[in-house]
Amino acid sequence: GVVDVQGGTAVCLNQGQCGVLCDELEDCACYVHGGGRCHLLPAAGCAALPDACDPDAETVSTEAGPFGLCSKYQVSVTSSGHSRNHGPHLVRDGFGAREAGGAVEQTDYTEWWSSCRQCKPRAAFLHLTFPGGMPVQSIALAQDPNHRAAEFGVYLGPSTGGVAVLTRARQLGPQWTHSWDATARAAQFPATCVSLHCGDANLQYVGEVILRQPRFSGSSCDCKQLCLDNLGAGCAGFVLYLESDEVRELSEDVWLAPGEEAPEAPAARRMQDSGLEGHPLDALLEAAGAHVHRVCYLYSSIEQEVNVAPQATQIFYAGRVGPIVLSYQTDRQVVAAEPFTLTLAGVNLLHLTSTHEQPGGRMRIKFVGEDDSCDAASLHVQGAKCTSPLSCYGQAATVTNTEATWTGLSAFLSLDQPGHMRLCQCFRDCTMADNWQSAGLVAVAPSQYRWELKSTAPTQRAYTVVHPEATSLVLTIDRPDFSSYDESLEWGVRLVPADDGRVDCTRAAAGGLTGTTPSPRGDGVNDVMFGYDITAGTSGHFGVCVCNPTCRATVEKATGDAFLEIPAIPSRFEGPFRHQHFDGTPGLTTNITVRGKHFNRRVYDNRIAVVS
Repeated sequence: GVVDVQGGTAVCLNQGQCGVLCDELEDCACYVHGGGRCHLLPAAGCAALPDACDPDAETVSTEAGPFGLCSKYQVSVTSSGHSRNHGPHLVRDGFGAREAGGAVEQTDYTEWWSSCRQCKPRAAFLHLTFPGGMPVQSIALAQDPNHRAAEFGVYLGPSTGGVAVLTRARQLGPQWTHSWDATARAAQFPATCVSLHCGDANLQYVGEVILRQPRFSGSSCDCKQLCLDNLGAGCAGFVLYLESDEVRELSEDVWLAPGEEAPEAPAARRMQDSGLEGHPLDALLEAAGAHVHRVCYLYSSIEQEVNVAPQATQIFYAGRVGPIVLSYQTDRQVVAAEPFTLTLAGVNLLHLTSTHEQPGGRMRIKFVGEDDSCDAASLHVQGAKCTSPLSCYGQAATVTNTEATWTGLSAFLSLDQPGHMRLCQCFRDCTMADNWQSAGLVAVAPSQYRWELKSTAPTQRAYTVVHPEATSLVLTIDRPDFSSYDESLEWGVRLVPADDGRVDCTRAAAGGLTGTTPSPRGDGVNDVMFGYDITAGTSGHFGVCVCNPTCRATVEKATGDAFLEIPAIPSRFEGPFRHQHFDGTPGLTTNITVRGKHFNRRVYDNRIAVVS
């Protein structure tokens, strides 16, 4: 029956269980909860109480003291674009449910319809929010067999995240506790049921325990969320231990008390009729009337995994969190074109690495513009290059379970003032955009020197590419105003080979390029010109290093490119073309034009012979 709060009688439940019980009782209109006590009230008892569902903001005074107040559960449902007459409110309107063995009356049949007919992955979703800590242990999704998603993902999180159902799974975002991939059944009924438990059943960890939470009232996913909430304390894994007071036996997925006979109906049918099909084992224990004790353990290190034999009175759920990046740091202030080292710190960074893979072998990073998303084209950062927005190379130099370090990185950006670039990271399957996540912004200071190619020869890419037939080139080195105060005419330039894609100013100067004396340009303070003669046959990519006296890499002023390119002169035909035809008139002077290629590359005596 319904408890009168003024009478002082209460049910010992947590707030989430109190709300669930009120939702299940037809006569309960609202409840009052506080101090572990749950009071259920009829409509008459609720009339004088504040109409709110915020236990932190509203309280009601009783003889037992102040209590938080929350009315009956109202599940909030939102969605992506939908048909006008088939909105998200129809997801849980009470119609369309099939009784065991019964039929659905089409007149009462209602559905949510997405606005897209051929929906792209992740374009259609439902988002359900359960206020007040209502436990959600499974969902059943019924779809029209003619308009169904063959695969969908389910995401579970705290009240700020709720439960989301999408047309296809993607990597877990920071607002979600856990995700599941599901394959829809071909027919609408029975619905596809997804058990929302986290971790692996019948698994126990041996390691360092940083927190033991007895009398835990949540599910295995609540235990995982407790670990996520304690990442700063070093939590890397969780174990939820459940123990029943009563000895019960598991027979065909139905829990039977000692001496209880198995039902005549198949166990699966009984499970389905009772709404328990697909529920985790702890829900089955409680549904069978067992009193269940729960303890949540948080681990900072896991030394060993132990498989536990299934027992009727004990259940274990164990799982790891991550991989998760918590922070990053560089070994120095990042300056454009100068090398730096980046270290990511996190939890279980090797969790997705297979046993046959190199540790962290699929982990990648890239850098994009400050305002860009992680699926945008990457900036030119040596050591973390991408051939396309989702095809990146450059493994970490060292990877442990808590740190991953990249060395020899250089950001080739042309900046007039300090800026930022966005650091993005991916643990595996990095050709999928959803597997990239932002780790934060990295501050970048402008390069002290910049170079600019001055060439009079025509070329389509005048910024960085020398004309193939040029015999000389001119580079202008400049510096932003007030960036340094050294004498510009004391600068030196070293062009180093960079065909391997790296600019290393410790390398010896490239052969085939003979430098001339630097000369001032412009104001003669911040601009200096350097001329080079190009020996025939010289080609390749070169890094431009300014030495004063230490040599450091620089960037192209307009584009931020790292390389100066001298294309190879392709092997070409030289001399006259064959099979040419010439016409003349007898008795008249005839001019003959012989066509060919590159007559200037060798000496011809400009004579021809006419023979019959």
